[in-house]
Amino acid sequence: MDRIIKKILFPTDFSSNAKHAMDFAVHIAQKLDAELILFHAVNYPIISTEIPYDIIQNEIIESREAALSNLENIRQEILANYSISIEYLVEDGPAGDQIIKLIDDKNIDLVVMGNKGGSFINTVIFGSTTAKVIEKARCPVLAIPMEATNKNIQNILYATDYLDTDIPALKETIWMAHLFHASITLLHVTDSDNEFEKFGVAEYRTKLAQSINYNNIIFKIIKDEDIEAGIERYVLNNQIDLLVMNTRKRGTFEKYYNRSLSEKISYHIHIPLMVFHDNREEI
Repeated sequence: MDRIIKKILFPTDFSSNAKHAMDFAVHIAQKLDAELILFHAVNYPIISTEIPYDIIQNEIIESREAALSNLENIRQEILANYSISIEYLVEDGPAGDQIIKLIDDKNIDLVVMGNKGGSFINTVIFGSTTAKVIEKARCPVLAIPMEATNKNIQNILYATDYLDTDIPALKETIWMAHLFHASITLLHVTDSDNEFEKFGVAEYRTKLAQSINYNNIIFKIIKDEDIEAGIERYVLNNQIDLLVMNTRKRGTFEKYYNRSLSEKISYHIHIPLMVFHDNREEI
């Protein structure tokens, strides 16, 4: 495998959504023999200056102690059923900022976290932390929606524009495919019937064969005026278990972006979404 996953960060707010995502994190950690790091961010609201300082301090201490107790309980629950290495920690501050910082401080290889989209309220409030991590993290992020139930991934969909910048991320996707003995479909959504698209696929297939050694890869082109809708429809109609995307600096995809395409997809897709990050400028 091209990527070695040694440390998995699992942020939790102790919600049912986070507990659901934790099942995926534990399952992957067990398969990879990776260390699982449980994390909770205590984010304090703006408090009136009229409240005595000692009362504020007591609130902070109690919140941290409660979080540490919850994490220890989760750790014991996992260890009762799985043989994996687990540590946990609590930090103060906005969850998104603290997760990004921890990725560097702890040399995290993969972040697994819950994702809750759908309504406007859920998108703005519950989806904001996951969206921020998807945008800023330097390592892959696996976002798990509440609707996801299949942990045994058999069919992986990689949404691509057949760019050279996708190849490193595709190489990194192989570790997941090997792990589950899964197929990988490279999906390109286009709004035209240009024959150049087919030529581009053939050329890209040859280029991939020179750098990626994995036999179970399928190439697929579909026509749709809306890239996001085309990807979502394909997922719904083809029993896809995991969607993989590569975020990149604005360039070729700029016409599709008001915010990151992968970020928008994360609000609507009902299967796990894994996002890789490529910060190189596109030509």
